[in-house]
Amino acid sequence: TVTFLFTDIEGSTQLLHRLGDRYAGVLGEQRKILRTAFEKWDGYEVDTQGDAFFVAFQRATDAVTASVEAQRALSEFPWTEGETVRVRMGLHTDQPQATSTGYVGVDVHRAARIAHAGHGGQVLLSETVFALVRDALPEDVYLRNLGEHQLKDLQRPEPIYQLLIKGMQTEFPPIKSLDAHQHNLPIQLTPLIGREDELATTQELLTQPEVRLLTLTGPGGIGKTRLALQLAAEISHEFPDGIYFVPLAPVLEPELVTPTIAQTLGIRDDGIEPLIQVLIENIGSKRLLLLLDNFEQVIPSATIIAELLTNCACLTIIVASREILHLRGEQEFNVPPLRSPDISQLPVRTILTENPAIELFTQRAAAVKPSFELTDDNVGTVAEICARLEGLPLAIELAAARVKLLPPRDMLKLLTDAGGGLTLRLLSGGARDAPERHHALQATIDWSYQLLTQSEQWLFRCLSVFAGGFNLDAAGAVCCDSEYRSTSPGVPYLALDVLDNIASLLDKSLLRQVDGLVEEQRFSMLESIRKFGTKKLNECGENDVARDRNSRYCYKLALEAKSMLTGPHQAAWMDRLDDEHYNLRAALSWLLYRAEKGNDLYTNEAEMALKMVSCLYLFWDTRGYVGEGRRWIERALAFGQVETKTRADALNTGGCLAYRQTDMQEAQLLHEQALTISRQLDYKQGTAEALGCLGFIHDFNKSPHEQVEAYLSESLQLWREVGDTRGVAQALGPLAEQAASRFDFERASAFYSESLDLFSQIGDKREIAGALWNIGDLALREGDCEGALTHLNESLELYRELKDTHGVATQLRCLAEVARCQGDLNQAVTLCKDALSAFQEIGDKRCTSETLLGLARVAIDQGDYPRARRLARDGMEICVKIGHVLCQARQHWLLGLCDLEQGDLPSAQGQFINSLKLNQKTDHREGISPNLDGLARVAILQEDYSRAVRLFAASEAIRSSTGISQPPIDMAVDTTKLKPHPEQAQEALNEIDYQTANAEGSALTLEQAIELALSNDTKDL
Repeated sequence: TVTFLFTDIEGSTQLLHRLGDRYAGVLGEQRKILRTAFEKWDGYEVDTQGDAFFVAFQRATDAVTASVEAQRALSEFPWTEGETVRVRMGLHTDQPQATSTGYVGVDVHRAARIAHAGHGGQVLLSETVFALVRDALPEDVYLRNLGEHQLKDLQRPEPIYQLLIKGMQTEFPPIKSLDAHQHNLPIQLTPLIGREDELATTQELLTQPEVRLLTLTGPGGIGKTRLALQLAAEISHEFPDGIYFVPLAPVLEPELVTPTIAQTLGIRDDGIEPLIQVLIENIGSKRLLLLLDNFEQVIPSATIIAELLTNCACLTIIVASREILHLRGEQEFNVPPLRSPDISQLPVRTILTENPAIELFTQRAAAVKPSFELTDDNVGTVAEICARLEGLPLAIELAAARVKLLPPRDMLKLLTDAGGGLTLRLLSGGARDAPERHHALQATIDWSYQLLTQSEQWLFRCLSVFAGGFNLDAAGAVCCDSEYRSTSPGVPYLALDVLDNIASLLDKSLLRQVDGLVEEQRFSMLESIRKFGTKKLNECGENDVARDRNSRYCYKLALEAKSMLTGPHQAAWMDRLDDEHYNLRAALSWLLYRAEKGNDLYTNEAEMALKMVSCLYLFWDTRGYVGEGRRWIERALAFGQVETKTRADALNTGGCLAYRQTDMQEAQLLHEQALTISRQLDYKQGTAEALGCLGFIHDFNKSPHEQVEAYLSESLQLWREVGDTRGVAQALGPLAEQAASRFDFERASAFYSESLDLFSQIGDKREIAGALWNIGDLALREGDCEGALTHLNESLELYRELKDTHGVATQLRCLAEVARCQGDLNQAVTLCKDALSAFQEIGDKRCTSETLLGLARVAIDQGDYPRARRLARDGMEICVKIGHVLCQARQHWLLGLCDLEQGDLPSAQGQFINSLKLNQKTDHREGISPNLDGLARVAILQEDYSRAVRLFAASEAIRSSTGISQPPIDMAVDTTKLKPHPEQAQEALNEIDYQTANAEGSALTLEQAIELALSNDTKDL
């Protein structure tokens, strides 16, 4: 058990206004006094906010003693200018739930409630504290039973006790419980969970003099009534003449609202004056609060509310309604769902257990099945259930009630049912004493649906087709077509004004405004409400037409996006497609469903699906939806076997996404099919695209340079023929990389610069970022860290603007290498880890293995050889699977470094030679030189200095021939070891005078340098 102590200063706001700048000093003295007492008695300070303390004690007697000593010290302190600081305190003992950030649960709230019920200088105790301390009180301290009180949490009344401290004030006004004023607020059997922010906001609204009518709106089951009741309880002290709860659920006729209010207030209709006038005369100038619940079904009676507020100056009204009243002076507060857990994150239990949606599910589940508890095994499942229910409290409670029959895993399977029927049937039942409409979520939503006009019902059904929300443009495209209207008999042609009806659905809480990535009005339905709408759409026979129109709208959007995604507005269009992502998925799914149902092998829907997947390629690739894109393309290619330009584009798109995930075999197959079709159709753009991509693939597979160059050159030629500036700019990049691979950095730089200029002309930020990355990477290879840093950071900024997952990760990986070269190893690790996480999420195995290499290299620099070895072997496993030869070579080199540093010279030599062989096979000189340096290090440790000099000389020959900046490993240290043997060193250098090796005076060839360097190791080779 833990004893909680809450404290705060009574009248702290008024004290602040009186003291002004001097308040800070007074607050500091108060904190010092309290902390001294709490620390003396082993109090743990859980939280401190402003003038309030939240402290936990292991023993109730310690908490009480600390409270007594603190109150005495406060009363004896000489406060400035005669001010008195009066602190109220409340204590409660229970068994709370502990988390990484403190304590959570009902017990914490109860302790706070007890403290807030007291007055300055008063110490209040719960019954559990009383039972623990009554026989162990400090000297001159006694207890007084204040009787049972209903605290403002609206739960059961409970006994409250007061500490009587000799020599201090013992008489106080009645404590600030609900019992202090007349009210009829019903006791709630369960606590309010997760509404702290909403309570604070609505209380703040009601402190504003101009706000006398506050309407809490939201769909059925959102928790308007519970929040309104709690709000009324919280502010009860502001209304000495009473708080009255008026439930209007049974009232179906607007003219019965006035009698219902009068009956609740105990006012009789004398039959002489109009009842509204009698009400006004009785309320008069009283400070009264009315809480009117379920007002949506009696909206026409809103004029009565206006009349009461106009004639009763001190009256305040809180309304809970699915629809606002549209009265002057009305302040609306739209009640949001509970904060749902982020299921994209790992289910860290200490975080998820503090989530209000999960807390509500857990408490309600335990109420029907006491053995239920949140565990490491089920927390992720419960989190996903709450997320799928979108934090709707009623839905969560109804789902939790099923735990008695269904474990969370089985419940989640039912909730993911695509049709929605099972979902609505699952979410039924609930407490018998709940309103009938709350027994099933379907009935709750149907309650709102039946209150709609015919045209509103039709629009509601129609809008439910949008899986991811919609803007006004989409609503107009799907719901305002005359052909569609004609399929819905009974809906007059002029009756459907989309704007007015959307506004009405918003007012009635069946729609909600949401923030999208694009600055435009956007609307959505809670998923449970949307599923009800789609069910009605099916029942009315409107489903097919609505989905056809939505698919055509999304198809046109995708076609328009294709050109916009390569120009200056691409960032905004990426965001727009992200906003519409769920709708695009629904449209593709429907088109493919239609294609499958068609009688012909080639249907219009199949053609539309193929075009859509081609148009969405850049979006999928940029925003990291690579795996999803591949699945859509695979499904679309299964239809429409006719060889068309559309099919060629889809094949090229599939190949590019396969390449992104390092599925080289599939990528090559798709691009070769695209090439065949494009050549047959004389489709030059498709041919150029396929050739460029095949050049990439053959380069990865280390095909002969001439073959790679042939693909890339023909691609560039075709792009120039068709006059496609972007295609030309794109084709220059791989040709530049080919030049760089042959160490023709000047030509590579020229190609990259031309590519950058062309992309800049058309405003393609994504490709501008790519060109900047290439230039930065080239600078890094040449040893220009500052130049690399500049270009890579520019690239990173653009990729981040576009939210390009892969582009950002790539820049982070390159910047990590810059950081390592500059000696900032911690920064290098951080950048590498961020990049690795992104590559793994995308499924890019090639970049994942290369990033693991980067981390291994940093681990070696940090001297953590076991970690470096693990990372290198993890990377090696991926490289072998995907056939990434250069990466395998570098893995061997890193393992050789680990062996070298740990003194295993034979193993180190073997790893370097294995790496050397792979690099020789691919003519990769940048990889050959470091391995020669590594073998030289081995030779030094074996005291074979002549061979070491040969190896270093050969390595330097290669570096000189390439222009790469890659100094030998630890040469500064190794040269000191060469000094004792100057004659042998000179002899070796004379033998391998690589600068004058032949008659022309040019450098040794690569093969000659390696052969000379390893002349003593022919048996190993």
